[in-house]
Amino acid sequence: MLQVLNRVSKWLSCVIFTAMFLTTLLQVVARYVFGSGFVWTEELARYLYVWLAFIGSAACYYENKHIVVDILTARVSGTWKMILGYISDLMVLAFNLVILVGGHRMVLANRTARAASIPALTINWVYLAIPLGAAAVILMAIPRLLNPRAQHTSSSVGGEA
Repeated sequence: MLQVLNRVSKWLSCVIFTAMFLTTLLQVVARYVFGSGFVWTEELARYLYVWLAFIGSAACYYENKHIVVDILTARVSGTWKMILGYISDLMVLAFNLVILVGGHRMVLANRTARAASIPALTINWVYLAIPLGAAAVILMAIPRLLNPRAQHTSSSVGGEA
């Protein structure tokens, strides 16, 4: 199930990034060709970036490609490295639980707020990325915490800083 969730988050991240790129490209072309850009493209690109950050974080976490400061883990080995990884995963779980609750509250609080340049879009759709991304990371963190000795997708704890 986690592999499917990872594939979905990676695929969705690619789609979101492509949409963000095309929206930004449209804005640049419109400014240079027509001398004036569209009002809505900058706001849409910003909202897509929010989605990319939260959905992409799940894929990065699953594959241990997130940015880490490994000054401590680089100096220890064996059991201590596993303990530090476990503590790190506990912190990730706790942080994402807070993000999940706060994101859910933001979605509910912004049900009627509209985007400034895209009136058809309610802001709660933008904030929906927060609890969805946090829920995905939580689902990926739980198996790590239940079986800390299990090998993860990447052989190291975290990506390179």
